[in-house]
Amino acid sequence: MSEATMPAQPPAPAAEIRQAFRDLTLRLGGIAAIHCLEDEAVWALARAVDHAYQKSLHSVAPPALPEGQDAEIRKHPAITHLLSKIEIN
Repeated sequence: MSEATMPAQPPAPAAEIRQAFRDLTLRLGGIAAIHCLEDEAVWALARAVDHAYQKSLHSVAPPALPEGQDAEIRKHPAITHLLSKIEIN
């Protein structure tokens, strides 16, 4: 079978988990901004999502070393923190 006719490889489970939690985190950030949630509520949500993310990711892949963080503008610190954890695993 040539490369052109070979089916595309599905994304690795860890990559799918990262993408799903990244999307969820961005949506939570949008909800927090629209509804002007208090900082403590956003941090609590971020901690809960992080717990679920770590549990999901570690079930399919060992922890990876940090690669760095992207500069983000106008994101709540809890959302930025959670995104950095998702993107470095």
